[in-house]
Amino acid sequence: MRVVVTGGCGYVGYHVGWALSRGGHHVLLYDVSLPHTLWEDTASLALHDALPPDFWGHDDDVVGPIEYVKGSVTDYDGLVAAFTGAQAVIHTASYGMSGKEQLPPHQDRQNEVNVQGTRLVVQAASHTGVRALIYTSTINVVFGGQEVVNGDESLPYFPLSQHVDNYSRTKAISEMLVLMANGKGSQVPINGQIIPLRTTALRLGGVMGLGERRHTERILATTKAGLFKATFGRKEARQDFSGIQNLVQGHIKALMALLYESSLPHEIKGPLCGFVTHPLSKHIIQHGNIENSIKSSSLNEAIKEDIEDSLLPNLFNKLINEDTGFGKEKKYQGNIVLNKIKKNDSVDSDKQLKENNVQSDKIKSLPTVSGRAYFITDECPINNYEFFRPMVEGVGLPMPPVNNLPISLILVVAWIQLYLYCLVYKLIPFSPIITPAEVYKASINHYFTCKAARESFGYEPTRPNDFSIIIPYLKKNHAHSRQEYDQNITFILRYISIFGILFGLCGFLFFIDF
Repeated sequence: MRVVVTGGCGYVGYHVGWALSRGGHHVLLYDVSLPHTLWEDTASLALHDALPPDFWGHDDDVVGPIEYVKGSVTDYDGLVAAFTGAQAVIHTASYGMSGKEQLPPHQDRQNEVNVQGTRLVVQAASHTGVRALIYTSTINVVFGGQEVVNGDESLPYFPLSQHVDNYSRTKAISEMLVLMANGKGSQVPINGQIIPLRTTALRLGGVMGLGERRHTERILATTKAGLFKATFGRKEARQDFSGIQNLVQGHIKALMALLYESSLPHEIKGPLCGFVTHPLSKHIIQHGNIENSIKSSSLNEAIKEDIEDSLLPNLFNKLINEDTGFGKEKKYQGNIVLNKIKKNDSVDSDKQLKENNVQSDKIKSLPTVSGRAYFITDECPINNYEFFRPMVEGVGLPMPPVNNLPISLILVVAWIQLYLYCLVYKLIPFSPIITPAEVYKASINHYFTCKAARESFGYEPTRPNDFSIIIPYLKKNHAHSRQEYDQNITFILRYISIFGILFGLCGFLFFIDF
């Protein structure tokens, strides 16, 4: 099978692609840059328990090729070329997740990559007859600073106009576009038939794991520079993280479930006889926990109105008004009874029938994965500072005392940095210590259940909040040095200079007023 991973040279995309190649599949990593060379050495250790040992049904030495193609999700022709001949696409590409890229000067780029890029990915997948499309989403589509305790997929989208950052808004819109594309047939017949596109979205928490650099490097650099001196927010606040081994597991199991759905007749009327041909089906049969009825979710008119009132109405209206078949989700319902298995000449037919009846009893019906969103986390909520404590102390750095400064104070600091960045980013493109959106994520209680993913495609998180294989690597690669000390001093002096300029401007304006 050929699978394309957009954003495939990012941390999430690369590891999903690496794991798929270990299943013997041909993986194409589509991105604007090459992956970090570190991951070639760390991926096998980071993902050693991502999937059950017998998941692929063959020896570990069966490895498929990994191909790199340079291209942007904003290039439709490039997407079509990459998707041609692929059975599945995993769309992980995005821009503006954290740091300075999350701030207002980069909103146009966020809109272009996250929304326009997703629209083009959906259109290219439909045009080329791709059977399954998975969108890598975020828990931020339902979280915007409010408390969420054990939330599930019934939560509504957080109002688009109330998001404190544009990135979360664009991810929510993109997720809606992907889910609305579910069931849409290919624009041209593929091998004489119209192939429906099956889609789903996976909502991740904070991504961590061996080889992760975005969050890890930033936290360690801030701590080494002496800028991580206090904690803030509610002491009891907890949140979800997504270990790389678990998000890879979620993506692959969801993909196999989508592909299985796409192999079934488009309209199911009454019982269906089918073959259990993929190890995932066997995995679900063995572990049970299958819902008794098929549920399908749809996007209602209120969500559409919310999008139309957002900052990106033109892109959305263009999408649903074009002759592309979008706008209404085709519901996929029916009772599925699997009462046949692949013929095995070495097994007596009576025994085969008996075993098959047992399987049928365990799977009365499979819940549809397509057209739905799922939370994929470690399912072990933890305080933000307690989560990072093993990492920080593991490299010999001190954690700040738990003094829990008021959120309002930290928000003031975050907003000052934001406005300052907007003023000087073209001259001094510094990275802020923390953004307003990150303040809410670190200080407000919000965590979710993965029950739906567990029941729909057998998701079972392993090693929650685990740094055991990360700390040895960090100790080896984050030793203190004179050069690093000089860089830290430069970092601190830069911040002092910037804040000095800011307060100088404020004083000057105040003086002019008088």
